[in-house]
Amino acid sequence: MTKYFLIKKDDDGRVYYLESTLMDSKLLKVLANPTRLKILRELSEKPMSTSELSNIFRETQQKIHYHINLLKKSGIINILRTIEKRGTIEKIYDVQTESLAYIISSNWKPIEKFEEINKENHNILYKFFYPIPIDKKVTIVVGSAESHGRYYVGARDQYIATYIANLLGREFGIECECFTDEEIEKDKKRIYGDNIIVIGGPLVNTFYYHIKRYLPFSFEIKNVKMKIIKSYKEYSKDNIGVICKIKNPRNLDKCIIYIAGVSRRSTINLVKTLAKNPEKLIKDYKDVDIWYHIYEISSKGIKILE
Repeated sequence: MTKYFLIKKDDDGRVYYLESTLMDSKLLKVLANPTRLKILRELSEKPMSTSELSNIFRETQQKIHYHINLLKKSGIINILRTIEKRGTIEKIYDVQTESLAYIISSNWKPIEKFEEINKENHNILYKFFYPIPIDKKVTIVVGSAESHGRYYVGARDQYIATYIANLLGREFGIECECFTDEEIEKDKKRIYGDNIIVIGGPLVNTFYYHIKRYLPFSFEIKNVKMKIIKSYKEYSKDNIGVICKIKNPRNLDKCIIYIAGVSRRSTINLVKTLAKNPEKLIKDYKDVDIWYHIYEISSKGIKILE
């Protein structure tokens, strides 16, 4: 299948690209509606159900369902998963693409060195995930969906681990193992000396407490804050997230990568961005014992705070 990309070049000569889906006249007609465009923007932020969208837009579920059906038939959204809620099955929808384009002119122009863009991203990912590409082995730890831990909360976002698993599979041919924090609690020795990727904050992923003392930050659950030990700064906005890489204290030849947000949405956005546009997050990665960035995620983009 042919892939299409939008390309832009900034004043410093850096080239950015975004994979895009080409629209035909039928799809263009479907999108000629402000409500459907707003639904797409909301779903690009996080997967949602018809009832959640209905609450956001203050419209009836019947009206939202009508728009959802048109978007689904057009192929630009799909059913990500289903959940049981109050005795009924609720569908969770997600977007199929991050960009849509409509071609007016047929004057295509070839782009030289596009392979170098892909190669640069591959090199960034290789450095960041090392030694995972060499070992061909990594365990992803997500929060259990069952209510658990000291706050008795269940995670709803295990599916976001697939973004990282697909990324590592595509770039390095790695098959990832995925466990919940509760599964790890039953057999801690299973992964402690391995490469580990931990997704989610301590409210939903209790594995955080096993590595807390090695991280350059901590979470304060009661006041929903992230405290940075190194800079003494505190962050409480729900659009704040962190990506951190440390050496595995039980095996210094392996690594632990921690990805979490102050809120569920910021965790999802960080994982999606790392999987699809890694240069936005880890382009300046350095091979040190402890590397991290704090990010602010908004509709304007992602800003590195420290």
